[in-house]
Amino acid sequence: MSIIEAFFLIALAYLVGAFSTGYFLGTLKGINLREKGSGSTGATNVVRNLGWGLGVVAFIVDLAKAMAMILLVREMTNSPFMEMLCGLAVVAGNCWSVYFKSPAGKGVTSSLGVMLLFSPFPTLGGLLVAIVLVVAKRYVSLGSLVGATTVLLLVLAYSNYYFLPLEYRIFAFLAWLVILLRHADNIGRLALGTERKLGQKETVEG
Repeated sequence: MSIIEAFFLIALAYLVGAFSTGYFLGTLKGINLREKGSGSTGATNVVRNLGWGLGVVAFIVDLAKAMAMILLVREMTNSPFMEMLCGLAVVAGNCWSVYFKSPAGKGVTSSLGVMLLFSPFPTLGGLLVAIVLVVAKRYVSLGSLVGATTVLLLVLAYSNYYFLPLEYRIFAFLAWLVILLRHADNIGRLALGTERKLGQKETVEG
């Protein structure tokens, strides 16, 4: 693969990640998600402002487009290194979209889509932990943070027993770091006890 072809794939991956499903769904309803709730374009803010139905649609589409991009790269290159770079580009597009002046998504769903292809069993384990936490505590941010951390730890443990390309492990670490950084404000609110719970009506959560 030439440098130009590699650059094209990385750029395409970024643009795929940068397309905000949540923001698009909001415009169909005449709602600018960037001005509502947390200002995020992710599925959680979609649920809070557009309802569960569209929130689920946003989650599924964002998950599917991340997975589709990695499958395309895998088919074209058969290179874990290119898969890693394009996976990071998808997450970067989701968080720092060219279409918005400030950060948009938080990288959780796009990272999940990539990791489901890189290391499915550890990722499903982390997803289960996240779901249990969200159901029990109703803090999506807490579930996302603990789930992402669980995925990283399980990937590292898993790779001790089964071969997993180094690039996949690097992606897991960098995606975890991005998610951690994008949830910095949420971590502060969780520590103060002011984080908004799922289903809570007041508009203070980010």
